[in-house]
Amino acid sequence: MKTKAVTTELLHKKPDAIDTKDLTVQTNTLTPELLHRMNSYWRAANYVSVGQIYLYDNPLLKEPLKLSHVKPLVVGHWGTTPGQNFIYVHLNRVIKKYDLDMFYIAGPGHGGPAIVGNVYLEGTWSEVYPNVTQDEAGLKKLFTQFSFPGGISSHVAPTTPGSIHEGGELGYSVSHAFGAAFDNPGLIVACVVGDGKRKPGLWRPHGSPTSSSTPSPMEPCSPSCTSMATKSHVSGKLTKAHYEHFVPEFERLVREHGRLQVLFDMTAFHGWDAGALWEDIKFDYKHFADIERIAMVGDQMWQQGMAAFCEPFTTAAIRYFDHSHADEARRWLVRGGDQ
Repeated sequence: MKTKAVTTELLHKKPDAIDTKDLTVQTNTLTPELLHRMNSYWRAANYVSVGQIYLYDNPLLKEPLKLSHVKPLVVGHWGTTPGQNFIYVHLNRVIKKYDLDMFYIAGPGHGGPAIVGNVYLEGTWSEVYPNVTQDEAGLKKLFTQFSFPGGISSHVAPTTPGSIHEGGELGYSVSHAFGAAFDNPGLIVACVVGDGKRKPGLWRPHGSPTSSSTPSPMEPCSPSCTSMATKSHVSGKLTKAHYEHFVPEFERLVREHGRLQVLFDMTAFHGWDAGALWEDIKFDYKHFADIERIAMVGDQMWQQGMAAFCEPFTTAAIRYFDHSHADEARRWLVRGGDQ
């Protein structure tokens, strides 16, 4: 079998020998017409999404908005929606251009309106649910059913055509993405694992699939997030070695994000040894003002008392939550302790 020789001619060309016309053709890949169509689709997806969250009636706003048109109980997460719609339309572009085999996994909880809206705009929702038609009446049904009794959930659920993942499980989304890629050589899995809050380093799976199958974790981030929430899970008894590992990582996060919100899960925490206790005192003194809020989650009375004991050693707002209310602890951190 003959092999072709590799030419080195191009490597020896000077930069000014490159044809700038070729560069222009390669970099300006999106025409104004295509950009306009993609932007129009993105805005339509955003409208269909926000309509699901808020509107009970008047889906096309043909008359002035009234209170009776708005759902009495709003459940949904607008913050994650525009980002997911943005990703969706751009993925569709590359799928069509390169005939890709691609799969989209939406991890964010309450991100259902984005995926439901896109599936509806594509016509798939009406194929699976013929009563939700591609007209004003169908749009009203789509809006009314979202997160409403007898309707559908606020996150991506089994009712969403093609869904293999229950939205709201950010970590599991990575597992499902890797599983889908491993099981289907050649498949590209676009996995959204964030929902608007910065979570650097939390969704970095170890290992990699075959070179022909690729999971691609994505993290939409809201520019309004001025501080970061981080979780610290402690089990057993803390030692000096634990602090030697934890403190540098904590200080890195402070440098990158400023004051932190900390979720301290101590359900399996058994205290400190002597060396760790001294390291904890030094840590408290040095980082007295680096934590904005601390949500302490436990299941024993002494742990609840520990929350009160810690208050003099930090400027952070501290609140204790029973482990059965861990979700409430997360909400308290994210919403700025306003509940």
